[in-house]
Amino acid sequence: MAGLPTQQATGTASGPGPGATTGTADGVNKPYERTMFSYDPIDEFTATIADWIYHHTRGLQNVEIEAKIGTLVDKSTEHRLFMPVMTETILLENTDGIRFVSELGIHHHSAMNKLMNQLVTYTNAKGYQGSKVVYKRQEEIDYFHKIEPGMLPPAVLESLGPLNLDGKEDKIRVTRDNKDGKAKSDHAMVKRRIASLEVFCPKRLYDYRISINTETPVPLPPPSSAAMFWRDKNRVTYQHELIQVDLTLVKSTFPMTGVQTSHELELEFQDASKLVAAGHEARAEGASQDWTPFDDMCHIFLNNVRMLIRNMPELQPM
Repeated sequence: MAGLPTQQATGTASGPGPGATTGTADGVNKPYERTMFSYDPIDEFTATIADWIYHHTRGLQNVEIEAKIGTLVDKSTEHRLFMPVMTETILLENTDGIRFVSELGIHHHSAMNKLMNQLVTYTNAKGYQGSKVVYKRQEEIDYFHKIEPGMLPPAVLESLGPLNLDGKEDKIRVTRDNKDGKAKSDHAMVKRRIASLEVFCPKRLYDYRISINTETPVPLPPPSSAAMFWRDKNRVTYQHELIQVDLTLVKSTFPMTGVQTSHELELEFQDASKLVAAGHEARAEGASQDWTPFDDMCHIFLNNVRMLIRNMPELQPM
């Protein structure tokens, strides 16, 4: 199919699959066994991510799990990180000396928009038997307000969960329609980043960061509260089974410093509570050597991230 991804997945991480070649020493025409033990080893990369997600989501409410595509930058050089590795690598949490820039070059943003639109057309064509990719466009503005003393009831403050990973102060986010300025909901949100893992992809143009966040509903701020800054978002959301892809043009306005424009690409679980529940079922009694639905959901998530990164056109990030 012209124009659609050419990087295809091969095999599975869940156990025995079709061998690459037929024929064995005894002449029987059958696939080679996966190993002398007759099954594949557990995919350690996925299992590591899955264990990390389970560890950081136990007992949390209002969980969001997302992956942002961007670039890992070495703070000492302000260039893309270099590591003596040949393939996709998970960095230790809170590794010093690096920062993650969650931005695409404008040409890559455009290419991803075109790619996702092709997937929508292909999967919605007559006769297609797989799950459809559907999309919606949203034009919204997020306004961020300082939480003043007494603005939120004590019970609401207690419900926010662990503190921000980066130590930043909480902000109340109010999302309004870009056309009429009306609030999109009868409540606002407080988002906290609980944990992050960076993944370096030396063979690719971009890296990615997986974050575990909480998004807690809170009362709308009073009319007297002025926004500290706001983000004007022109977003296309693509949904497919477990995940959604958000492709967003963001114009952030800071009253003291002006406007900053960025192009962002992120993936998230449409319903992270399903993943959290599957994790509890799979890991509540300790680590397992069995491949579980929880591991498979994490694997699907990672593979969608990889497919987007691997289908970036060969242009240098801007």
